Amino acid sequence: MKISENFIHSHASEELIESDSTHSVLIDVIRTTVQISGLSALEANIVLHTWARCDARLAIDSEATQDFETLNRPTSLSWTQFHENLVSWATLKAIESGRGELFMFHAAALSCPDTGATIILTAESGTGKTTATLNLAKALGYVTDETAAFGLDGRLHPYAKPLSLLPASKQRPKTQYSPEDLNLIHPNVEPYVAAIAILDRDRSGERITPTLETLPIAEALSQVIPQISSLAHLDRGLVQLCQQIDSLGGVIRLHYSEASDLTTVVNDLLASQWLHQVGEWTALEVGMSNTAAPTAGYYRRVQVDDAILLSNEIAILINEEYFVLSGIGPAIWQSLSSWKSSAELLDEIVAEHGRPSDAELMLNNQLAVLTDQGIVERS
Repeated sequence: MKISENFIHSHASEELIESDSTHSVLIDVIRTTVQISGLSALEANIVLHTWARCDARLAIDSEATQDFETLNRPTSLSWTQFHENLVSWATLKAIESGRGELFMFHAAALSCPDTGATIILTAESGTGKTTATLNLAKALGYVTDETAAFGLDGRLHPYAKPLSLLPASKQRPKTQYSPEDLNLIHPNVEPYVAAIAILDRDRSGERITPTLETLPIAEALSQVIPQISSLAHLDRGLVQLCQQIDSLGGVIRLHYSEASDLTTVVNDLLASQWLHQVGEWTALEVGMSNTAAPTAGYYRRVQVDDAILLSNEIAILINEEYFVLSGIGPAIWQSLSSWKSSAELLDEIVAEHGRPSDAELMLNNQLAVLTDQGIVERS
């Protein structure tokens, strides 16, 4: 697909008068406004057109002195490469604007035009989100194909950026296309999160009917957390995420082979009351003793951002790293809220779980692993 510059120029949201000077364009991304400067008249018109759903507009004199985050257009880059860089930079600024207050899913979001009920479609990069978006947004409202941002109230902050598509050569840089040029529906109603789904594309070559499956909470967390930015910046991010998942009745795995087959199943999902499934999890205390270690050779867990109990496992969040402890790991972690020697720790674990013949070896091996992972520290 190729859109001529004349087409873009003629459809720009605002005419530029001084075509021989450079221009600045403002765009709104999640909860902030960013500025792109040093643009030619044609380039400014392209940004105005492709970013129109992010309220792209020319910066006027009264705004020029405001302290917007700014990306300057270097002359050394081709326009296509610069525009791809602009998308990445704007997305980073969008994520930063919601840090500590919003869930920031690397995901597409499509809403029912009449109700605002929205499905979040998350998956690893290159696994079909954009293709699914192109198909679904012919019947559903296009909210984003990159970053789904929302709080515990479920209200979405749209980020209807241009869609990034590879050219026929399949070589980067990607070309940026306006949602209008791709005939993607504009939502009529404020979107809210009604479902979170993990895209699971069948690549066997056989065409299958799409199916929905609610995931157990432990599996759901392991699938979605790698696709969330800045979760550790939320107050008790794991707890808030589990509460959000419970409120939606769980995370859904959407198994399919062809994106063109998704519209019916997603429409039905958004129009129905999905079977409510509450996960089995418990918030854990994450407080630590501030007492200094009595001497060298003592162990204590490091301060974590959050921790929850999942059946017989413990999930913890340290900075942006997610760990799941199993075996004797949970017993070790819960015991080490204060400094303990390996002998003291062994006595506690044996008293609660019994003493296998190789208990000391098991404990020392597990302590070594947890220390290497940065979960436990040694004085």
